[in-house]
Amino acid sequence: MGSAELPRRETVEAVSRTNSKVLSLYSIWDRIVGFLRALVFLLRLMLDIYGGVNCRSEEIGDVKAMVYTPFFGKPCGVILVLPGLSPSGEDDIRVAQLSKALAGSGYVAIVPSSKRYRNIEISKVQIDDLVSFSEAVERRQDICPDGELSVISVCISAGFALIAATKHFYRSLLCIGAYGNAENVVMVHMLGDQEDDYGRNSMFYNFYDLYQGEDPEMRELFYARITDNHNETHSIHTELLKKKMQLYPNAAEKYDKLMFDEEMRRKVVENLWPKVKARMSYLSPENHVSKIMTNLTVFVHGLDDDVVAPGESLALYEKFVAANQPASVDTSPLLGHANKQIPIPDLEFFRNVFNLYRAFASFLTLASGPVPQKGRE
Repeated sequence: MGSAELPRRETVEAVSRTNSKVLSLYSIWDRIVGFLRALVFLLRLMLDIYGGVNCRSEEIGDVKAMVYTPFFGKPCGVILVLPGLSPSGEDDIRVAQLSKALAGSGYVAIVPSSKRYRNIEISKVQIDDLVSFSEAVERRQDICPDGELSVISVCISAGFALIAATKHFYRSLLCIGAYGNAENVVMVHMLGDQEDDYGRNSMFYNFYDLYQGEDPEMRELFYARITDNHNETHSIHTELLKKKMQLYPNAAEKYDKLMFDEEMRRKVVENLWPKVKARMSYLSPENHVSKIMTNLTVFVHGLDDDVVAPGESLALYEKFVAANQPASVDTSPLLGHANKQIPIPDLEFFRNVFNLYRAFASFLTLASGPVPQKGRE
């Protein structure tokens, strides 16, 4: 791909595929229990039932984390829940809801706190941080007596989790709205004409300084728009960008030109892309597939995801198949970008619910315990 060539975003339909037979290694009883837990989880998530769990904040290693546990009974597995890159980080209500649904289904859900997530940082450091945190959790016998974890991650953090799995074994991985090729994602957001500008501002927030040196005023404008956009998804109206543009009129002029002048934007991207290409190559999970260590990777992607195209998950799945890595993929009209969409029920709706249920059930069954045979598929 050329330094400023915009990748094509193909139209994707709802699909459900798998190349894994790992579930057949479990007893019928274990599968029934796993699928029942998945049913409870999905019902809680879809019907907004989040009670009956304990939640506490504590230090694990040197990282502060939110720990969600079942109110009754012994937990059956431990799952790290990684938030996406957003100003709210681990406090994102969607992350809390997901974690409570997991705890209410019998799991310990752990959400690490990270300034890098809140600061929308895209770097290799997050991968090393994740590996270190995973090791710290597994050393805590009071939290993780089995010494093994599973991971749920979304969007860019899904890429971090997949690459971290080349350095650390995880029982199972659930990647929601994942990307495979970082170059594709960066180019689409920097050069594309999508209505949602969250991705564009996030990319320029990370990389604009490579264009003409550090520009703290422009970075403040990018982050203000990221925050406004993020708040809009929670029906909160803020005008941080407007206020910052009034404060920095010269930067505001440059910002508007960058956002709305396609020729100017292409010039900037052509200048900075050679400086970030190597980093993006490393941060592309498709370049690490053969080294990933897990029993199963489950890809779930919303067809209406306007930030990362669902074709990214499909392409990643095909890479897993080619590398003989156990995986499944489901693209669903019931999801957007890490948010649920519940239409008027019809036959197709129930088929899509079943496909999502089966994907979550596979992940949660493996998260409940080790594969009951020596070696891993």
